[in-house]
Amino acid sequence: MHMNKSFIYWLGLRSCLICGSYNVKRHELCEVCITRIIKKTQIMRIEFKSKELKISFPVVSLIKWVPKESDHLSNFFLKMKGPSKKKIWRELALIFLKQNLINKIVADFQQAIVVPCPSKSKKPDHAEQWANALAEAMSWRYAPILSWSEQTENKHQREKTWLERWSFQSQKHVKFTVNQSLCQSPLSLENFAGSLIFVDDVITTGATAAQAYLALGRPKNFMVITLGNRTQVAKPHAIC
Repeated sequence: MHMNKSFIYWLGLRSCLICGSYNVKRHELCEVCITRIIKKTQIMRIEFKSKELKISFPVVSLIKWVPKESDHLSNFFLKMKGPSKKKIWRELALIFLKQNLINKIVADFQQAIVVPCPSKSKKPDHAEQWANALAEAMSWRYAPILSWSEQTENKHQREKTWLERWSFQSQKHVKFTVNQSLCQSPLSLENFAGSLIFVDDVITTGATAAQAYLALGRPKNFMVITLGNRTQVAKPHAIC
């Protein structure tokens, strides 16, 4: 039987993102896969420190991701880097909300600004989807005020070595710029007393979060929230 491309695409949209099953009950995952992912969620909190840059801030992640330990989890993270997966991000954000109510991860719960890691392609990507979902679930303000500087190379983060990721040596070498025009209404970060939260999908070496911290002017109440934590591959003196 001949099937046209549009029908094949329609079938693909209705199959599980991970296993391909058509028994999709909610989100873009089947009940088996979403249950397995939820079981993997466990709040992981670390303190990021860099003596060279004299910076320190907390990093909170929903899942500890060790690629060689779980093919299912690795497949999940890789598939989440595709186009919009709003339903799944919303479910994960609700899990974070429950964890926050129990563990009080963010102390100033009612006052926080979420700043996503920007997309180099300038199209909504995984970090921005995760930040949007968190902002909606937590009733936080979403402020996409960071952008990559023009001289930033197109090489993807996962293709870089540790030294390439940490090629910046001071605030003037940071590859982020702050652009208030990207936000619907101006922010007054200097007088903001709440938590300023940088959101990315995965943290590995911490270089991206460190650059965001510097670009935002070393805010007093700064923290990072990521979906996955892969800091076991980072240099031991960078994150502890």
